[in-house]
Amino acid sequence: MRVLPFLLAVISAQECSSGSKDLTLTPGATGEDVARATIAKVWQVIATWDSKYEERDFFLRYAYAETNYGVVIVHDVQQIWALSEEQFKTAQKAPMVSRVSSEFNVNFAALEFDEMNIPTYSMLALFLLLDDMNVFPIPFSIDDQATIYASVTSNTLDEFKDSVNDLDQITQNECSSKSLDIIFLVDESGSVGIQNFNLIKNFLVDYASDSNIAADATRIGVRPFSSSTYLYFALDDYKTKNIIHELQNMPYNGGGTDTATGLDAALGDFGNDRPESVKFLVTVTDGASNSFDATKAAADRVKADPRNIQSFAIGVAGANMDELEAIATSKDNIYMLNGFSDFDPIKNNLQNKICEGNVENNNGGDSQIGGSTSQPGKLIMKLGMSGKDNFDVKSTGPLTFYISRTNPQPGPAVYDKTFEITTSNLNTWVNQNVGSGHQWIYLGAYNYKPSKALISLNINSGGATSPEDPDPVVCQPNAQCVGGTCQCFDQYANIDGECVFDRCASANCFNGYECAPDTGDCYCPEDHLELDGNCYAAECPESVVEVHNNELGYATGEITSPWFEHGAEYPHNFDCTYEFETIRAEGSCYEVILEQPFGIEASANCENDRLEIFGVLNADQVNMDHYFERDYDTAVLCGRACTAETGWVGKVCGNHLKIRFRSDHMVSDIGWKIKWILRPKEDCDCHCEECDEWDGEYPMCDYKNVRPKNRNPGNK
Repeated sequence: MRVLPFLLAVISAQECSSGSKDLTLTPGATGEDVARATIAKVWQVIATWDSKYEERDFFLRYAYAETNYGVVIVHDVQQIWALSEEQFKTAQKAPMVSRVSSEFNVNFAALEFDEMNIPTYSMLALFLLLDDMNVFPIPFSIDDQATIYASVTSNTLDEFKDSVNDLDQITQNECSSKSLDIIFLVDESGSVGIQNFNLIKNFLVDYASDSNIAADATRIGVRPFSSSTYLYFALDDYKTKNIIHELQNMPYNGGGTDTATGLDAALGDFGNDRPESVKFLVTVTDGASNSFDATKAAADRVKADPRNIQSFAIGVAGANMDELEAIATSKDNIYMLNGFSDFDPIKNNLQNKICEGNVENNNGGDSQIGGSTSQPGKLIMKLGMSGKDNFDVKSTGPLTFYISRTNPQPGPAVYDKTFEITTSNLNTWVNQNVGSGHQWIYLGAYNYKPSKALISLNINSGGATSPEDPDPVVCQPNAQCVGGTCQCFDQYANIDGECVFDRCASANCFNGYECAPDTGDCYCPEDHLELDGNCYAAECPESVVEVHNNELGYATGEITSPWFEHGAEYPHNFDCTYEFETIRAEGSCYEVILEQPFGIEASANCENDRLEIFGVLNADQVNMDHYFERDYDTAVLCGRACTAETGWVGKVCGNHLKIRFRSDHMVSDIGWKIKWILRPKEDCDCHCEECDEWDGEYPMCDYKNVRPKNRNPGNK
């Protein structure tokens, strides 16, 4: 099978930013960073379509359980979210396929199954299939998620649950080195009731049990609220009290729902003894507060706190969604439970969210990033840039930073720009000038060293000390940036400036037929000869042909115009030079014989189509070009070349034979065939030796060294 060369070319004149990367759109990309970046990119769009679109960590769990983030190939095609080809075709017909195509700039219904090796397309396929199955919102319950997983895959419920347990353990291990301060603000109003309050306590016990409670790791505080509020367990109480025991014995008091007072009091619970810790306030409530306005005002004070407190809101059926949105830092930090029984499965979701280290930062400040000898420690920050245009960052340890303007999970898989703080510039401010007009900038910090590092950050308006980094110029779909120029990925072909899936990978074109990448059909190009089920190209040697003589000093061969051997006329617009070089045969020479039939378009002085044989001692015997300037030893032939039919044999001295044939765009003919014979030195001396006279038939001299005397200038 052969693919047309021009279909593999660079997308002409399309420049791009070579310093950026997006593996979420790269065929064959795999790994946890790719999966997380894809989920973040896709879900920030889908979550805005309808409140039912809650994925609750299912997509990450599915990717890990089914393919280990794409490493394991399940259905012949490498996919992070593996589906069978039948399931993929069902997804292509799902009700939301038009919305997906529009929002993600892809004609999803026209995709090939092989294109599921692109992470974004793979995730969209699973979303469409699940939406067609009407399973949104994805339940919190691991059992219920396992049921959905088993209905899509060939694996069992227990296999999914085991994978979730593995993931939870990985999360806990990664979380164990992070400095986290978490205050739980717990509703104990009368509407909760003692039974449901006990479910909340169990949730807190489970969360604390799975956390590394230590001075340099996680600290947990608990503040109940109703008509009033009090601090039941302070962040540093772990030093003298057993947190599990205390949580199990926390009393239930009942009363009203003064959420605002609880929020204001919780601000004081964080203290200032660990400025480097990431701080989280988790509010749990089952209903509306006494005053929405007061609650919102208190929540705004939490969000404005310079310590960048990350506020979460967990509401139980009946909770006021407007209040939850007012309390939470972002909609991603809201959990609406169907009932108090959901507190058991939500623990994993909340812990994953907190341990991911996604921090909204509007004020700068200090944060600590853990180290590890296995997985890198990381901290993802969402920087508030309204009215600001640059930021400064410094670190006490070597770190790698990734900046993205659009993807909430910048890292090795996705970034607009990357930079490093190394041992040579520790504790030195590094400025990044991202320019104005951005509401948010996402900054990922990765620690590939085992030791922790403290990050300091300033977010500035003006005063940048580095050149502005323009927004990256990205390539069109299915293309990548290579050296500042867009090129189609290997599985795509450039057709009319677009990267179209190359359907030739599975095509079986033979007998010279070529494959059209946009259709996968086999065809014979217009400049080829199609005959009896075969497709013949107009071949032209790409290099000089080496000629090796036999033990007696002889060699022989033949060349023809294209398609001569098939009895077909030669092609239009053909121009080819044939060259032969004798190896280790000093003093050799060639004889050139024109064979029958012979036919080249006839024209005056062969100005249209012509056959040229160079270095011929007796060229004038057959030459048909008496007008155009040519070398005296070049034989030009066209038409029927009647002289040649009388048995003319061209003499070429030396070890180099050169022949050229060219045709125009109009008339063709049967073509030509030349037989050549290489002769040894003893056969060549008789006509290649130097001489002083022209005998009218053979110039008895070496044409390369001596120009014949008495040459008729009219033959020039």
